[in-house]
Amino acid sequence: MNIALKESHNALLALERLAANNNAWGQYQLGLELTSPFAPPEQQRRACVLLTESAKQGYLPAIYSLAGTCPNDTAQEQILILLEQGLKNSEKFEMYYPARAMIYLQCQNNMTRAIIMPTLTKRAFEAEAYFRLGMATPAKTPQQHEKRLSYFKAAKSRDCEAAQTQIDYLLSIHKK
Repeated sequence: MNIALKESHNALLALERLAANNNAWGQYQLGLELTSPFAPPEQQRRACVLLTESAKQGYLPAIYSLAGTCPNDTAQEQILILLEQGLKNSEKFEMYYPARAMIYLQCQNNMTRAIIMPTLTKRAFEAEAYFRLGMATPAKTPQQHEKRLSYFKAAKSRDCEAAQTQIDYLLSIHKK
């Protein structure tokens, strides 16, 4: 047990250094660690700050964890903006995947256990982000319809089978 505690302490020190250097992955990992039930209650606020900093850099796992962990800190509209930014910057974080995240999956089956953080590839995070953007985009004007359709097509191209139903529906109402 002493060895495990020492290794955990050393890992936290390394994550602290990465987070202090504005490393999105380090901010994210430290933020996750501080959300642990074993972390002191005052660390929850710091976790949200770290997750926000990482999310603002466009790290997709941080964006999803921010939405689930700190819902009072970030409005849904801001999450959608962060997802757009994250998709534009996803190549920048290629080396940090696969990654775990607090995420409710829409493109894959969710685990049956209540507290599980799935580990996803970059492609899977992108599929989830495109699907969520598609669901959040209204389709009242032709431009919105096309934008929504493009999000679902991008999700589908990343193996999100759930996107096909949305694509079929949008194409059927477009024909009318």
